[in-house]
Amino acid sequence: MAGDAAAADGPRGATVSVAAGVFRPSDETLRSLYGDHQWPLMIQLEVPVAGPVSAFAGARRLTRDGTTIATSPAVDDESFPIELTVTSFRVGGAASATRRRARFFVAVGADYVRSSERWPAADLSYDANGWGVVAQAGTDVPVWSRLSIRGLVEFSAVRAGDNPETGEKVALGGLTLAAGVSYRFGR
Repeated sequence: MAGDAAAADGPRGATVSVAAGVFRPSDETLRSLYGDHQWPLMIQLEVPVAGPVSAFAGARRLTRDGTTIATSPAVDDESFPIELTVTSFRVGGAASATRRRARFFVAVGADYVRSSERWPAADLSYDANGWGVVAQAGTDVPVWSRLSIRGLVEFSAVRAGDNPETGEKVALGGLTLAAGVSYRFGR
């Protein structure tokens, strides 16, 4: 049995995965404007380097509609639609192990985020960019030949732009739970 697991951890081909999930922003202001949960789409390519170590590159995108909050002076019926788009590009390294056909992995890397907030009624937009870190843990469970079901937990910590009220960077990271499929090329 141990020999089977060791053989499964041997050389393998590149893996591409596509997933969708639920994202909870760490920033309270983002949650109040756009809701507690957002729905990102993710794609990631993982290429073996040596043994259980691999390199990955990927992207994540989410778009969300929200509503402004009047703070001063507060007017009950005054609100305007707003739209947020956040695109994340990430690269890093991963380590994996295979047990009973399931592949478990952990990964850490750099995360570059581009965000755009639009106020359509006022024809205004605000763009922000920033760097941070991303950490992932997950599993690929084979369902057919080279196709697997993927489960993923991800935490990102990224700050970008400036909050107009506080002058501090806006936290665009948070916690993501996702599911999707992965396809392994080669062996």
